[in-house]
Amino acid sequence: MPINDGCTVAGTTSGDLAVDLSVSFDPVTGRVAWRLAAVDTATGLPPDDPMAGLLPPPDDQLCGRAHLTYAIRPRATTANGAAIGASVTVTFDGFDPSETNHLTNLVGP
Repeated sequence: MPINDGCTVAGTTSGDLAVDLSVSFDPVTGRVAWRLAAVDTATGLPPDDPMAGLLPPPDDQLCGRAHLTYAIRPRATTANGAAIGASVTVTFDGFDPSETNHLTNLVGP
């Protein structure tokens, strides 16, 4: 059964938008999911303006790009030399999901 720990994090103490951040972790599969959504502070709903939100549209100066950094520890029962894989699916505003490259790291020295 996944563990869900949701919270709302305001991007600013005053303003028109806040960020709704929810995180879930499934200890059986090891899957972590982050969901970030812009929220209009006046209505509690997504903003009406499609250009408002967490990121501006991408441009030639790389504006509108973001990254997420995380670290993991292997389970205590994971053997040296075992492969741990990671991949990401990103979905923006109902567009088709975009898959990243699958990365693999080996456990141990």
